[in-house]
Amino acid sequence: MPVKERQAYTYNFYSSIHDINIDEWTKIVGIYDFFLSIPYLNALESSNRPDIEYRYVIIRDGDEAVACYYFQIVDLVYKGKPSLFAEGKYTKLLGQIRSRFKSFLNGKDTRISSLVIGGNVYLSGEHGYAYTDAIGRKQLFKLLPKIIKTLKSEIEEKYKIEGYLIKDFYEDSDNDIKALKKKSFHRLIVDPNMVMQLPEEWKSFDDYLNAFSSKYRVRAKKALKNGKGLQFKELNPEEISSYSDDINRLFTKVIERAPVRVTSCDADYFVAMKQVLKNQFIFLTVTLDGEVVAFISAYKFSDNLEAHLVGLDYDLLRTHSLYQNILYHFVRLAIENNCTQLFFGRTATEIKSTVGAVPVKLNCYLKLNNSLANLMIKPFMPTTDKEDYVVRSPFKKA
Repeated sequence: MPVKERQAYTYNFYSSIHDINIDEWTKIVGIYDFFLSIPYLNALESSNRPDIEYRYVIIRDGDEAVACYYFQIVDLVYKGKPSLFAEGKYTKLLGQIRSRFKSFLNGKDTRISSLVIGGNVYLSGEHGYAYTDAIGRKQLFKLLPKIIKTLKSEIEEKYKIEGYLIKDFYEDSDNDIKALKKKSFHRLIVDPNMVMQLPEEWKSFDDYLNAFSSKYRVRAKKALKNGKGLQFKELNPEEISSYSDDINRLFTKVIERAPVRVTSCDADYFVAMKQVLKNQFIFLTVTLDGEVVAFISAYKFSDNLEAHLVGLDYDLLRTHSLYQNILYHFVRLAIENNCTQLFFGRTATEIKSTVGAVPVKLNCYLKLNNSLANLMIKPFMPTTDKEDYVVRSPFKKA
């Protein structure tokens, strides 16, 4: 049964991309968001992540589909999954909560302890919703609290909802999200999305390097020299599967260093992406003397390249400038594929700026389901943007 909203808007929930009306969804999403497209969402479902379920919402005005929203329900304590928080950035925050609320993420409740995410846990950027001119963004956001409330009522028999994380909003969208703020959602300032523009005149990697100032060109050439023995090779699905042990080992190294581990993945995830998305998903191994020391992945859509998950051996960071060479290879891929934008994602803000990316601010909104815990968390939420990184442009000054 559809849920009615003010006798005008109704919204339906679906648990699989195969249950929705493809024509309706595609009409809303259009060609603008690859990560809300049917092929991508189908690929994500096909990866069979055991710790994630999906909910798709179509909002209608009468008989017309005017907007959609995408949720992920993440099992926070799935067996074999790394602990949610690492020591460091969020340790103090979590410690304060746990000391007062021992049942947080635990307790006698037999339901699955979960976090509801509006958007996509695997991505940075606004990939959780789409709308037509018939409703507009501001009106869609006004409906969001009631959509979340309805979602809660539909899933709470199975899931013990610990909280809601609605992500990610750029600054222009953030101004329209007042409806969440009124419902006790806290603004959560996260690392910016690092984005690089590629001028049309860059026809080769050398063109890119020639745009550097002399200081950064010298540094780049040194890093490339350090990484001379690194071999990048693109793999097909069967080859990805054959390297499962290496992929899982290297990705575990990255996850262990992550301050927050909401979810994880393994080689099967990358196999599914390659099988379904074909050339729109790029997966490469990085070898040194015949040994796999890293892997990189990316999405190619329209004239964009989106750097995705990587795994690497941290012992080679200094000796072979491994991470720097990975970033340079993403630039190579973008140029070779005639892209005009390269999205590097979050984390490692400063080093990504040294290859030419600039920060684009993002905000999320967080609400704990326990009202007392949600009240207690407020003083620990940052209220201002504190940039603890330095942006270093490598390019010649105009």
